[in-house]
Amino acid sequence: MQFLFPVYTGCHHYIICYNIKKPRWEIIDNLVQEMSFEDTYGDLPWKLAYNYYNELANNG
Repeated sequence: MQFLFPVYTGCHHYIICYNIKKPRWEIIDNLVQEMSFEDTYGDLPWKLAYNYYNELANNG
């Protein structure tokens, strides 16, 4: 089972895809990543995963 979260920040558009059965994420991006992961996405993927999994744990 996967969930997609579209992210729009100015002219940068990407999708964070979370796999629930195998806890991991993939990012589909419209830009070639020239900076580090942290510089490109910041802590958004971690915060989104944390809040999403907490929501699932609390509300099924």
